[in-house]
Amino acid sequence: MNKFLKKFRHYGLLMAMVMCIVLGIPAALSADSNIPRKEGGLQSFPVAGSSTQIYKGAMVCLNASGYLVAGASTAGLRFIGIAYENVLNSGSDGDKNCRVYTAGVFKLTATSITQAMVGQTMYLVDDATFDDVDSDSIAVGRLVEYVSTTSGWIDIGQRQVVSAGQKSITLNGISYATITLAMAAAVANEVILLGPGTYSEDVTWSNSNNVTLQALVPGTVTIAAVTAFAVSVNPSAAASTWSFTIRDIELSHGTGLVGLLINNASVGKRINVFLDNVDIESQTATDAAIDVNRGGSASDAIRIYATGHGNTIEGLVDYITESTDDRVRFWGYRLIGGITITGSIVMEVCFVNCGIKTSGESYGTGNVSNHFGCYNETDANPNVHTVVADDDETSH
Repeated sequence: MNKFLKKFRHYGLLMAMVMCIVLGIPAALSADSNIPRKEGGLQSFPVAGSSTQIYKGAMVCLNASGYLVAGASTAGLRFIGIAYENVLNSGSDGDKNCRVYTAGVFKLTATSITQAMVGQTMYLVDDATFDDVDSDSIAVGRLVEYVSTTSGWIDIGQRQVVSAGQKSITLNGISYATITLAMAAAVANEVILLGPGTYSEDVTWSNSNNVTLQALVPGTVTIAAVTAFAVSVNPSAAASTWSFTIRDIELSHGTGLVGLLINNASVGKRINVFLDNVDIESQTATDAAIDVNRGGSASDAIRIYATGHGNTIEGLVDYITESTDDRVRFWGYRLIGGITITGSIVMEVCFVNCGIKTSGESYGTGNVSNHFGCYNETDANPNVHTVVADDDETSH
């Protein structure tokens, strides 16, 4: 009986292995196996063509097509490591390969760093230089030892920038070099998360409906305008109401630039704007902190719903109204630059528990304003204020 059972077990094991092979199911090892391997931290990559020069010791990246190029602060590049050898590819993409260190600690040249930055993520400037900030935020690794203001040891194996304590741009757990690139990848109802830091770029919003831009840690994220605006919204979408949300973020813009620029030239429907605990820092009170344009149909409404807890909008809220379906509603905000509504349309503007610059409200004929628990204040001293009498449906 025991012999029969042993034979049966062996036969069953053999049949199980045969079935795994036939069905393509991995089977556990029953003997030694020679597993293919590559040297840890050293990997070969195909080099981009058109006379691409990779120098030994250079920081290198993969381009959008997956070919190796010299490191540069260019949107869309992905840092991959340090070149092990000198390679010049004068042919086509992939005609030559270059071996690259993809892990390890390297002493590299910095633009300007300090001892206090040890432990922080560093970013690519060019194929020879790193810094603690960079416009395209291509992470090269963690600063593990400070040598001087222009030199430090970088662990290139620690370049995943996804935690709340680091500057990061993530969508569905994937890191992006810029907020605009994350916006381009976002689909309806997705959330882009930003780690603490200042992001210097002009952000173009996604065309997808109901995308949210949110700080991982409230009050630690600033988007700073570079050439025109901090955030521009002008979606090209085709159906029903379209919405977007900015949450727990500060927008910052210099003189002559705009914090939040909204247009409906291409959307062909109503836009709902949700601002949750958003601050807007302006250089002057007359620059447009929020600028609502109307490039689209007069019948397509733009509605602003801003909910704050003492948040501040330093510049002017400049709103062009064309639709009786337009709405502007602020709860718990300080509007230091005031608000100007242009357009003789019967539409609603409502303030609840808001502080507004003295004589800072201007309305077009027919606009209707509401104030509940509000007060007027000056720029210089918000503690000196005048209570605004509650009013309901005041026409202008």
